Amino acid sequence: MSDKVNSSKRCAADPDDKHRARKRAAEAKLQDLAAMLAQAGKAFDPILDVYMAAVYTGRHEQTLREAVRQRELACCRTGSRGHMRFRLSHLNAWLARQEQRASRSAGGAA
Repeated sequence: MSDKVNSSKRCAADPDDKHRARKRAAEAKLQDLAAMLAQAGKAFDPILDVYMAAVYTGRHEQTLREAVRQRELACCRTGSRGHMRFRLSHLNAWLARQEQRASRSAGGAA
């Protein structure tokens, strides 16, 4: 009886494991995208969902959603529920603006 209890505990899905697996899968997809970009050049501008965009930028999903709400970041909305999709070029431009703001504020504070 105790073997069954222990085995069921081991089989229980750990949310952290699911999150890590999802992040590993997203990072693998991003590596594939990087390889495609290297081959295709600037003609290829992939579209990422919110989670993939968050992994790519290193920001939280809510940060991206807030940037869209504040009109700092452009997105496309798909489906009846309005799922956000981001062009890679828009994400890169947004990240560049974020870095410029950070360097300006760091330079002004010094």
